Amino acid sequence: MVGEYHEKGLVEYIIRKPSPPPFLVKTYMLVEDPATDEVVSWNAEGTAFVVWQAAEFARDLLPAFFKHCNFSSFVRQLNTYVSRFYIFKSMFFFNFMAM
Repeated sequence: MVGEYHEKGLVEYIIRKPSPPPFLVKTYMLVEDPATDEVVSWNAEGTAFVVWQAAEFARDLLPAFFKHCNFSSFVRQLNTYVSRFYIFKSMFFFNFMAM
């Protein structure tokens, strides 16, 4: 009886658990892909990602995951979820842990 309640509660939790926004899922997939590491990758700690080549990121990667190829639009939408980002030379650092 207790096991049945526990299992039922777990199923309800899984069903009601909110899924991450599609934008974050797509961004994660884009950064996680080893084939894109020259353009965008995680930092050494895995707490942020770095866009190494913004022009290539916008031209080649954004259209594959989103309905646009505008880097500024990507950053604007990312600002909804990320509290800080840094620009160093032409590299962009986005820190998810700063939220």
